Amino acid sequence: LREGNLTRNPDGNQESKVALATFPVGHYVNHRTMRLNNESRGYVFAFVGDEQATPHFMRYSGLTGACINAMLFNNFIKTAIDGSSFEDRFRTYSKETNWSNGEVVTRGTGSNFGRDGFLRPGFSYEHGIDFLHSKVVEYMETKQDLNNILDDDWKAKFAAALIPKGLEFNEMFRHSFYEITQTTIFDKILKEAKMDKTIPNKGLEAALMQRKQEMVHKRQELGADMYWSEFIADIDGLDDRVKVRMMEFHCEVAKRLEQTVDQIVSFATKGALYDDRLPSQVHSQPKPVDSIVDDFAVQAQNFANSLTMSSAFSAGAVAFNLVDILGNGSGVAGIFSGIIGGLNILLSFGTMANVSQYKIRNEEARTLFYDEKFLGVKKAAFCLMGRAERQGVPERLNPFLECIDTSVQEFVNATRYYDVESPKSFLEVYNEFKQNRNDPTALNEFQRLLTTYFIPEVYHVNSYIQERLVEVHRNCDEMQRMLWSTTKKEV
Repeated sequence: LREGNLTRNPDGNQESKVALATFPVGHYVNHRTMRLNNESRGYVFAFVGDEQATPHFMRYSGLTGACINAMLFNNFIKTAIDGSSFEDRFRTYSKETNWSNGEVVTRGTGSNFGRDGFLRPGFSYEHGIDFLHSKVVEYMETKQDLNNILDDDWKAKFAAALIPKGLEFNEMFRHSFYEITQTTIFDKILKEAKMDKTIPNKGLEAALMQRKQEMVHKRQELGADMYWSEFIADIDGLDDRVKVRMMEFHCEVAKRLEQTVDQIVSFATKGALYDDRLPSQVHSQPKPVDSIVDDFAVQAQNFANSLTMSSAFSAGAVAFNLVDILGNGSGVAGIFSGIIGGLNILLSFGTMANVSQYKIRNEEARTLFYDEKFLGVKKAAFCLMGRAERQGVPERLNPFLECIDTSVQEFVNATRYYDVESPKSFLEVYNEFKQNRNDPTALNEFQRLLTTYFIPEVYHVNSYIQERLVEVHRNCDEMQRMLWSTTKKEV
């Protein structure tokens, strides 16, 4: 969103129709650093400058990335003149360009969680697998290590887009995620095999689809290596030439794709385990001392002490004045009375300041308690109720449902903000759960749909919306613990 400077017409009276201008922004990374056309003759197809990688609108990293890419391509040509082999030049160009592309995108995404970056990585499963498929083929052509297709920098980007923070250890989400990615990988391999001009494709799709159905029960039992080896070894309806091509190339690519996806999940899980999935270091710095050492009680004591001292000075001034009146009238006691009375006036200003500050701090403490602690007190009281008493609590007074309602509303607002289709199906499921809000099985079903359908499938492209759904799931977890604990007590 860019603010225009044409807020009024030149006459200064009528507002201009061009006050704000909007335009879409996004990251762009080419799937291939360079495409090999003819290895024997050294023919390649390169993507140079911004066509290789560019962040959102006119970031300096895009200009730097384009410059570095042009330099790398110049080096690729120069080393040919120097006598370096095509294979070595191709491998060097691929490694360095992949690094440069990662740096270009990192400048726009920050640490990939949005709070310190302009955009988060986001893409559909199909686009993500397309990118990884191109990288696997590129690593095959350049003879690089196929066990490490992505370095940690790229794993962080893919993990941020595919694995929501907070669901790294959720088994239902992981199971659904693997099912979706495995299906996407199979569809990609099928598409590439049908386009492979080195083998006949007549009957290929039918044979592969039939074999997939036959091995459904082995999908989760076997690892990627064993699954794809058995997949082709015992397939019917294909001649040996097709089997060899499928085994040596297409199935090898599929194995590496599944291996890379598993590495991304492991990277996200390790990051969650060691608390490394943070927006930036600024969010993990220790709190200031005054947030740990609370001087509120000391200030309350100072308030009482200042009142006591002011009363003592007042009593002293009155006493000296009485001595002067009832004594010989020399005026010495009156002088002391005046001095103490003057000091008491100065002390009174400090007392008034302490009273005012104590009053403000007291009001802030009550507000803070209401905003951050009172809901927890209501939840604790609600947990002490039996099921019959909870059934009688109106929906608007249920503290657990209040938390879930707030997070659901944030999710709905996010769908509007990011121009996503209205979440009618989600709201229908949520309203059905609310009708049976005190039934643990109804809550279980709602959470199951969150982790197996809405988060990994419906809203997987936009991680900002996913984040809101993860918050809904987190609040449901809290309610789930309460429901099961009270149910056990009643039993």
